Amino acid sequence: TRRSSDLYSSVLALVKDQDADIRRAAIEILNQTKDERAVNHLIEATHDKDWWVSERAIDALSEIGSRKAVPRLVEMLQTGNARSMPVVLRALGKLGDHKIIDPVLQSLTRPEKEIRIEAMSTLAKIADERRIEHIRVQLQAQQANNSDATIQQAAIQALQQLDTRYSASAVVANKKAAQFAEPAKTLLMDNRELEAVVKSAEVAQAQKLDIATLKPGDIIEGRYKFKIGRAHV
Repeated sequence: TRRSSDLYSSVLALVKDQDADIRRAAIEILNQTKDERAVNHLIEATHDKDWWVSERAIDALSEIGSRKAVPRLVEMLQTGNARSMPVVLRALGKLGDHKIIDPVLQSLTRPEKEIRIEAMSTLAKIADERRIEHIRVQLQAQQANNSDATIQQAAIQALQQLDTRYSASAVVANKKAAQFAEPAKTLLMDNRELEAVVKSAEVAQAQKLDIATLKPGDIIEGRYKFKIGRAHV
């Protein structure tokens, strides 16, 4: 309906608001709606100087599933903030394909453990038959050349996932699934549904941003630790 469209347009406009809290609330709404109409706005929001807005925009793009975001995510992987790279790599694991293997491989040389762990997981998801052996060697090297047990375990899990993807039975099953897969469709919300989502997101965002209720050590969004008035990855 026209009212629903106007409401959605208002939410999109708030993504560029000068107030960071308002931008955060708008991004949370877009995270819940998962509407492809927001893709361009979310890509633009990855440039936001507020790390929360930028990273939640990446999460939203990942949930929508539009590969239009891949070039921007690869750019962020190569030139972006190291703190955001694990989030970028997770998104690329959902959206990317074998064409982005090289920049993801480069992430294995990073000193940050979290980045290397996410890079290994992403490689296991995007590997193709042509590069599978090269990727396998790289993962085995991560397992053998690191004394950190967490990295070793991540390498083992990535190798197992790679083997599962390319076992003979898995290849046959994937081909059959592709033959019968229906084209993805965007489900547009009616006005009442959108208003309900907006209200829910506003409540959720208000809770997230109310630092008075947070205690040192509380975990936000499953990956941010609250400490002395600030959230740390």
